[in-house]
Amino acid sequence: MAAPGAAIDLGEQGGVVDGLGHTVADGDGRWVIRTPALEARDHVVVATATSKGANTTTSSVRLVAER
Repeated sequence: MAAPGAAIDLGEQGGVVDGLGHTVADGDGRWVIRTPALEARDHVVVATATSKGANTTTSSVRLVAER
């Protein structure tokens, strides 16, 4: 969850900040980004939320994409 109205960027660690998508959190702070297909390998995906007050929060998760 993020602050309501926060801008969300999703990217891969070491890559383009919004390379996997961009959205805005809804009034409850919920957000969804549907990514393109990921290559079959380990990925570290980073979500960055920037609130209307310019506060930034970053979280990451390791994913293993398999085919």
